[in-house]
Amino acid sequence: MKNYGIAAVMRRELEKVLSKDLTAEQTKILDQAENLFKQVYQTGFNEARLIGGEEWSNNACLGYAILGARKMRYSEEQTKKLIRSMYSQFDLTSVGEAIEVYNKSSY
Repeated sequence: MKNYGIAAVMRRELEKVLSKDLTAEQTKILDQAENLFKQVYQTGFNEARLIGGEEWSNNACLGYAILGARKMRYSEEQTKKLIRSMYSQFDLTSVGEAIEVYNKSSY
């Protein structure tokens, strides 16, 4: 997967901040920063693939929740409430924040 779009967006934003008349040195620094962002992204992506071995997604997370709810014999309505509550958190909470919440919990 080579989705480096965020590096390009960040570069464009930096170019706006620095002005349109960039010096050769400033352009070189932006090129280096963009390449570093790409390397960081690729490294993180590769590590995630090695650790997990499978693609992770919000749907996978919700599937685990459904499986856990079934094991706990939650009713259909309880499971729906759980899934809706979790789904709404995807937009409000970053993956890092969710990991931190879990790591600090007693579970």
